[in-house]
Amino acid sequence: MQETMIQTINADKLFIGMDLHKNTSTFVVKDKEGKLVNSAKVLTDKNDVTRYINSIKRNSGNKELSLAVEPVSQWYYYADLIEELGVDFHLAHPMDVKAIAHARIKTDKIDAGVLADLLRSNLLPEAYFAPAEVRGWKEQCRFRASIATARL
Repeated sequence: MQETMIQTINADKLFIGMDLHKNTSTFVVKDKEGKLVNSAKVLTDKNDVTRYINSIKRNSGNKELSLAVEPVSQWYYYADLIEELGVDFHLAHPMDVKAIAHARIKTDKIDAGVLADLLRSNLLPEAYFAPAEVRGWKEQCRFRASIATARL
């Protein structure tokens, strides 16, 4: 019975893999069966990412959205933005994702698709996603440590 409930919940859900880069990001959207719903490459810009996520929300018929991304330098900014847009955000653990889904051919679209598939099948190895306040403290500690190291 529990499995049926999970399938019902996932029926009203879309899974998004985001391959985040400095200039452009690739999105792959899949349904619960793994069928490709949409894919796109957009500028890594607040307005373009917002516009893309909102278009998926509009065209999905009010389905719940869940998004996975691997951490890169600006991940926390986009994590906060994506959560503000009402999307369930998941931070993938990059080393564990690589161990699970090692591919000979790597493209941004394949990487985003792998994240969507791992999320969809509940196999995504997740990294700790600290709240914004905690991330601020961690950044301060890292900055202080870098200054102390540079002073030596």
